[in-house]
Amino acid sequence: MGITRANQLWEELESRWPENLIEPSLARMKAVTHLMGDPQLTFPVIQVAGTNGKSSTARMIESLLRSFGLRTGLYTSPHLVDPTERICLDGAPISPEAAVATWNDIEPFISMVDHNSVTDGGPKLSYFEAMTALAYSVFADSPVDVAIIEIRISEYPNLNPKQAINLEYVAMNLDVIEDSLGFQPALARLACVE
Repeated sequence: MGITRANQLWEELESRWPENLIEPSLARMKAVTHLMGDPQLTFPVIQVAGTNGKSSTARMIESLLRSFGLRTGLYTSPHLVDPTERICLDGAPISPEAAVATWNDIEPFISMVDHNSVTDGGPKLSYFEAMTALAYSVFADSPVDVAIIEIRISEYPNLNPKQAINLEYVAMNLDVIEDSLGFQPALARLACVE
């Protein structure tokens, strides 16, 4: 039947692997987004990474783009009071009803990935991964003109620690990222919005 109330959804998410424990792999996210039809590829994305100030920066970017008349999606972490604060459309958190309806749409895909990962000896999708999948689906279904996504450097498991530290300090100066690291990481790809 699926989840019928927001508090059931939050209990389900909170029963998952906590977001402060990181298992450096994108395999589960790639699997679930593929099963969902890759919703994250249906809108331009601005990724915001760093140690401090990610949410504030993401909110400022979102507000600026919205002031130009763009329909925006914003995904930040953590929330202060209610988990819906993490997923915003046009500057407002999604409703609990929208969160539940979207969860019920994507839950079969999450269950498949959970099952496959556990069968292979890995963990289920974490709280953060499940919320990210929820956000991608909300943004694709809305649809948004652009999404601003707060990310963690740990989401790039192929970076060695030196590269991650460099990336942390160089991110404010996008001109030198490629020279410093020898490649241009995904977080430096800012969406072109007309």
